[in-house]
Amino acid sequence: MHETDRGGPGPDGEGMRCPEGIRHFATRHLDALHDALKLTSGQQSAWKAYRDAELVRFDKKPQGPEEPKELSAPERLEKMIADLGKHQQELNATLAVTKKFYAQLTPEQQKIFDRESAPRHPPRGGEGRKAPPPPQP
Repeated sequence: MHETDRGGPGPDGEGMRCPEGIRHFATRHLDALHDALKLTSGQQSAWKAYRDAELVRFDKKPQGPEEPKELSAPERLEKMIADLGKHQQELNATLAVTKKFYAQLTPEQQKIFDRESAPRHPPRGGEGRKAPPPPQP
């Protein structure tokens, strides 16, 4: 696969749009987080549940255009709303597992978890992506 097929290289040259590349990056990140947290044996089962919940998100096939282009604008919006509802349910499930794991951590481990689980990319339209200047009359 070429870099352009994967959406370009991510950190360390990994493809960040290819599902395998994203899962590989997530696995490496979770392994590093596990090491940084220095978990006790009593925390391992909560870690495994958290890790499994995180990785399940990357086992899904990427969502692409599944329906015919003939959908009307209202039908497309209804589908988008339904998809958002599914995504919200998945996030709520991940939140529940994360809260359970987080409660097992010491205050120092919580600081590490907070720091290491923070988003590592600028928001869309963030740094380096400026809106084009308005057209000149």
